[in-house]
Amino acid sequence: MLKMNLIYPVIKRKEHGTLSFHSKDFNLHVEAESVPEGIRKIKDQMVLKITEIAKSGNPLPDPDLELDEPGVIFIEIDSSLAKYRVERVNMTIPVNQLKWMDDRSLNKSNYVSELIWEDMKRQTQIK
Repeated sequence: MLKMNLIYPVIKRKEHGTLSFHSKDFNLHVEAESVPEGIRKIKDQMVLKITEIAKSGNPLPDPDLELDEPGVIFIEIDSSLAKYRVERVNMTIPVNQLKWMDDRSLNKSNYVSELIWEDMKRQTQIK
């Protein structure tokens, strides 16, 4: 099976001594002190947005690969992030935590999935 990654343009500019990175396709903007930091930040935000879109079942925006502006760089993203599917995994969780979830009649899979989702959002917040 041929795996194709997603390619989205990002505009890089230097403004007031700070680098800014903007994705028109996802309406995202981050600032950074270096190019590697900016690429990491904008890519993290794009991955989060792609995951949100996939989770909602909506189609991803088509990338504007013809964008003709100075400072355009292209960000490559693993295409598997655009597919919302589930996979069964085995996890080791302390019994007292399982008991806590059972006492609250929580669906363990949904609960753990939601924790991971919230952590993804927390870790990609712009600082």
